[in-house]
Amino acid sequence: GMWAQDCGCVGCPLEIRQNQLSYELCYEVANVDNDDLSNRRQGVCQIDLEFEHFSAKNLEISLRSPDNQLVQLVGDYIPTGLTTTIATTFNVSFVPGGDSAFPDPGNAAIWSNEDFDAAGVAYSGSYYPYADNLELFNTGSVNGTWCLEITNNGAPATGFNGKIIDFNIEFCDQEGRDCC
Repeated sequence: GMWAQDCGCVGCPLEIRQNQLSYELCYEVANVDNDDLSNRRQGVCQIDLEFEHFSAKNLEISLRSPDNQLVQLVGDYIPTGLTTTIATTFNVSFVPGGDSAFPDPGNAAIWSNEDFDAAGVAYSGSYYPYADNLELFNTGSVNGTWCLEITNNGAPATGFNGKIIDFNIEFCDQEGRDCC
């Protein structure tokens, strides 16, 4: 992937199968010195997410912190029954509300599955999460297990294939982190 050794996703790529609804993709964050998400110098400053899916409108993806705070990055589920994003790649990032987002041309700054319906496109913009914002990660420890919760809506009857290729969480203060 595009990230340094051990910093990206250990369980990637994760195959999303058309007949399976739910997935969890976790990785461990360790040795960050400023281990307190409530510290004003700490927080989630960016999430990089690289994925493919034959019908991205079916996909919902949230990030869960070690303290079980949840932010939905990708949504909302829009039932179409169509393979609208075949050969499309998503190599996107999510940024805090206080930062500027630079979405792909024609797309809103807040992620909406409504905006993604083209086949053979390479999306690479930065977005605000579909729901909430990254500042919501404001309690508990940085070190621990962070998980992507993935829902492949439509499965099994009208599900589609895809994969999570890579994901990485960049903290505002990464000092001590044993990667990057």
